[in-house]
Amino acid sequence: MIVAHEGCLTLREAFAQVTPDNGEVVDTVLQLLRHVLRPYTPGMELADGFVGRPTELLTLTQMMDTLHPGGVLITGPTGVGKSRLATEAIRRAEVQGLRTRVVRASIASRGIPLGVFSSLSNQGLAQLGATLTATELADLYVETQRVAAESGRLVLMVDDAHLLDDMSLLVVERLAASDHVFLILTARSSEDKFPALTEMASRGLLTSLTLGPLERTEAYTLAEHSLNGEIDSSLARQLYESSEGNPLLLREFLRGSLESERLALTEGTWRLEGELNASARIREVVDVRLRGLDKSAVELLELLAMVDTLTKDAVEHFSNIDTLKALEEHGLIKTTLTRRRLSASLAHPIYGDVLRSNMSGLRTHLVTQSLAEYYESKSELTDDACLQLASLRLICGGGQYATMERAVNLALSRHDSNLALECADSAVENGGGVQAHMLRARVLAKRGEFEEADREIAGCLELTTSEEQLAEAAVLRLDFLAFYQGHVDDALQFAAEVETRITDGRLKQYVTARRAGTLLHTDGPKAAADAIQPLLAAETGEVESWACMLAAWCHLRLGKFSEAYATTYRGEAAQNAHSYTTDWYPEVHLVERCYIDAGAGRIEASRAAAQIGLAKAEAEGAHEAYGGYSLFLSSLTQDCGHTDDALRNAEAARSTYRQLRVPVYLSDAIVHHAIALAMAGHGDEALDSLETLADIGTPDYWYFSPELHQARAWASVAKGLSQQAKTHFIEGAQIGTRTGDLLGALNSWHGCARIGYPRQAVEPIRRLVRQTDSDLARMRLDHTIGLASQDAGILQTVSEQFASAGADLLAAEAAVAAAKALQRDGSTRAAENWHRRATALFRQQRGAIPTVWKPRLVLDLTKAETDTATLAAQGKSNADIANILNLSVRTVENRLQRVYVKLGINNRQALAALGEGLDAPPNP
Repeated sequence: MIVAHEGCLTLREAFAQVTPDNGEVVDTVLQLLRHVLRPYTPGMELADGFVGRPTELLTLTQMMDTLHPGGVLITGPTGVGKSRLATEAIRRAEVQGLRTRVVRASIASRGIPLGVFSSLSNQGLAQLGATLTATELADLYVETQRVAAESGRLVLMVDDAHLLDDMSLLVVERLAASDHVFLILTARSSEDKFPALTEMASRGLLTSLTLGPLERTEAYTLAEHSLNGEIDSSLARQLYESSEGNPLLLREFLRGSLESERLALTEGTWRLEGELNASARIREVVDVRLRGLDKSAVELLELLAMVDTLTKDAVEHFSNIDTLKALEEHGLIKTTLTRRRLSASLAHPIYGDVLRSNMSGLRTHLVTQSLAEYYESKSELTDDACLQLASLRLICGGGQYATMERAVNLALSRHDSNLALECADSAVENGGGVQAHMLRARVLAKRGEFEEADREIAGCLELTTSEEQLAEAAVLRLDFLAFYQGHVDDALQFAAEVETRITDGRLKQYVTARRAGTLLHTDGPKAAADAIQPLLAAETGEVESWACMLAAWCHLRLGKFSEAYATTYRGEAAQNAHSYTTDWYPEVHLVERCYIDAGAGRIEASRAAAQIGLAKAEAEGAHEAYGGYSLFLSSLTQDCGHTDDALRNAEAARSTYRQLRVPVYLSDAIVHHAIALAMAGHGDEALDSLETLADIGTPDYWYFSPELHQARAWASVAKGLSQQAKTHFIEGAQIGTRTGDLLGALNSWHGCARIGYPRQAVEPIRRLVRQTDSDLARMRLDHTIGLASQDAGILQTVSEQFASAGADLLAAEAAVAAAKALQRDGSTRAAENWHRRATALFRQQRGAIPTVWKPRLVLDLTKAETDTATLAAQGKSNADIANILNLSVRTVENRLQRVYVKLGINNRQALAALGEGLDAPPNP
C-alpha cells in the first residue's frame, strides 16, 4: 500500500474515486504520484551490518583461533569503527563457541574504582573490596574471571578503555598477562589514559591495531550498504570528501540528508539534490567536544572555522602558539609543516560547521572582517590566501573587483563552481561592469545554467564598449550554444552577425575559431580541419590552445594520428602559457591523447593514462575531466569487451553530464552506454537507451553520428538480426566517408566484417587504411582479409597483435576464426590449441559477452562427444554414462579426455560451468 501523508488510500483506490468535482481526491492522487516518482525518505532507517575492515577482522579472528596471548588494543579517532570491529569479532567468537563478555567504560564509571567490572563480580566480592588493598582486589577480580572461563578461554571486550579508572587498568594489565582471557580493547588515541594502554602494548601484553579512515572504495561500499542501493558518482565523491572516510560521519551525513529529503532514489540509483546535511547527532557530538574550552581557544577555533588554514604568522597575529598546541593535543585542530612553513586547520570540516552555527551574526561579521583586513594588509597573496580573502568578503561585504576576478578564475580551475558564482555575483554587485557580467556568464555556463548565462551575455552584448569585449562575449555565447547545447544553426547565424561587427583581425580569429568548431557538427572533421588550419598557421596566441584542441580532434577522426598527437602537445603548451583560466577544462588535451593513443593502437597505454586521470579528477572534483575520462573508457568496449567496466564508466559519464546539464556530451554518453549494453547482450535495453536521445533534444547531425549507427548495429547483433545490423554499419560507414570521419567509417566497416560480412568490407577498409598512420587500422584490415579468405595464418598473427595492443575482444574473435580455419584445413591439433587460446581470452573478460561473440566451443565436438559431455556436465558418473549410451567405461573416459582437450579445460567442474554452451547444436 502506498500511503499519502496520514491517509491510507492506495493508488488504485484513489483513482477510482476521482470525479471532475472531487478536487480533494485529485490532490491526493497527485501527492501519491509524487511519492511514486520520488520515494518518501525522511523516516527511512539506514541498513546496519558490518562492512569493510576485512584485513583487521581476519587478524582478530586468527588471534582468537590460535590462542594468541594477551589481547589486542584497537585504537583510532572517534568514528572510525573501533567498537564496530570489536563487536563483530565478539560475534565471530560466539559463533566459534568461545565464551564472551562485553563491558563498556564511561565517564560515570571512571569515578568508581573497578566500576566498569562491577557487572562481572558478585556481591561477596564487592563486600571484600573494603578490606583488601588495590593490588589484592585486582588479583581477586582476575581470579574471578579465570574461574568464569572454566576450562576454556574467555574473550573479554572492553569498549572505550581510555575511560578506565586506575584500578581497572591494573585489572586489564593482569588479565593480559594471564593465559585464560583474550582481551579486545578499544580506545580513542587522544585521551588521557591512552599512554597507559600503549605502554602495555610496548611490553608485548597487547597487540596494537590502529584504524584509520576507510579507503574510497570501502566508503562507497558502506554507503551503498547503508542505503541498500547504488549511489551515483557525484554523491559518492561528496560523501567521501565530507566524511574523509570516517564511517560514523559518513553514515550521519546519509542520515541527515535523508531526514532533510536531500537524497532521492531515481532510476534505481540514490542521488543528492543540493548539499549533504549533517545529522543532529553529529552536531551534538561536536558540541560536547567544544564545551569547557577557554576563551582564547574558542576564538582561535572561530577564526579557523572561517578559513581553510591559518599560517603560523596569522596564528601569532590573532592568538599564540601555546593555544594552538593545546587545541592540537585535544584533537580539534591539525598542523602541517610544508617547506618550513607551519599552518593549522580544523581536524575535520564538521567542527567548522558547528562553530559557525553557534556564532551570532555580529560575531561572524567581526571575525570575518578582522581576517579580511589581515589578508588585505599583505603586499602579495598566494592563490589560497586570495580565495580565503574572497570567501571572507562574501560574508562581511566589501572587497576589490580584482580580488573577486582572480578568485573566480582560481575557483573554476579548482572546480568549485559554487564559490566561483558567489565571487562573480559579488564582482557584479561591486560595480565590475560588463567584464563582471561576462565573468558571471562564464561561470553560469560552466554550471550548465545556459538559459541564465544566455540572458547575461545578451545584456553584455548590448553594453560592450570595445571590440575586445564584444569578441569575448561572442566566444562565450558560441561555446554554450554550439558545444554544450547543440544549437548549431543558432550558433552559425550568431557567428556570422558578430564577425561583420569586428574589424580587428586578431579579435575576429576568436570568433572564426569557434565557427570552425561548429562545422564539426554540421559538415564533419574534414570541413572543420580546413577551416581551422589558417588559424594554426598564423600562430594566433591566446586562441591557439582552443584551435589546437579542435584541430587535434579533427586529425584524430581523419586518421592522422601523428599530427593529432603533436597538436595536443602544442595546445597544452599554449594553454599552460596563459596567465588566465581558459574557457575549456585544462585536462581536455590529456583526454584527447587517450583517444589518439587508442585509435593508433596503443590501447593499454591509453587505458592506463585514463584511469590515472579519472582517479585524479574524482579526487579533485573535476567534473568535466571526470566525465571526459569516463566517456573515453566506456568507448573501448567495441574492441576490448570488458562490459562491466564499460557500463560502469558509461553510467558515470551519463550521470556527470546530466549533472552538468550538457546535452551534447550527455548524448555521447548515452550512445556509448547503449553500445556497452549491446556488447553485453542486452539489445532491447540498448535500443531503449538510445530512445532517450529524443528527450534531450540533441540534433541528429552531431559529430558522433557514426557511433550512433554502430550502437544500433550492435543492438541488432545482440538481438540476432545480423542483416539489420549490417545495414546500420554500412549507414555509419557512409556518413563517415561523406564527412571525412575516417575513424567512424573504418570502425563501421570493421563491425560489418566482424558479424559475418567481411568480403564486402575488405576494399573499403583497404582504401581507408591507405589514408591513416594507425597500426590498429592495419590490424583491422588484416583481420578483415583473414575473415574473408579464412586464412588461418593471417588470423593467428592478427590475434596476437590485437592482444599486444590491448584489444582483448578482437584478439579473442580472431583466435576463434583462426581455430575454425585450422579445423577446416584439417589441422586438428592446431585448431584445438587456438580454441584453447580463444577460451582463455574470453574468460579474461570482465562482464557478460553473449554467445554471438564467444567461440562456439561445441562446434568442435562430434555428436557422440557432445552427448557424452552433456551427461558428464549433469553430474553423472562414467559408469552411468556408459550404461545410458551402451558404451564401455574406457570409451567414455577417452571421449571425455578429447572433450577436455577441445574445450581447453581439465575437469568435470569446468565442464559443468560451461552451462548453455553444451546445448548448442554440434557440427553436422
